[in-house]
Amino acid sequence: MASIPCRDCISGTLHTDKPTGYTTTIHGISTYITRPENGEQEKGLIIYITDLFGWELPNSRLLADKYAKKGGYAVYVPDFLRGQSPRSRSSENSFIHTITRSWNVTQSSRTYHSL
Repeated sequence: MASIPCRDCISGTLHTDKPTGYTTTIHGISTYITRPENGEQEKGLIIYITDLFGWELPNSRLLADKYAKKGGYAVYVPDFLRGQSPRSRSSENSFIHTITRSWNVTQSSRTYHSL
């Protein structure tokens, strides 16, 4: 079984900055929305589909904010997981544990075949 390539591959940081967008419901799906600053004309729309950690993770929302503010886009982050993302996001340690566990489960489920 393969080992983790490096600690950086499974480490991460749960950001503590405050997202600047707002949440609403669009066609029954909770959605985080952020836009360019100061009424700047939007260049277009980005639909940001999150990873398994979901739309409520501050990191996802802060990245959406950055696309909006620096790129000039309206950014929608829908909850396509319908609230089924891991609930263990309450602390950085549990966030890192979830990443590590996901890596280990992925590696243990692989089957290697020789030709």
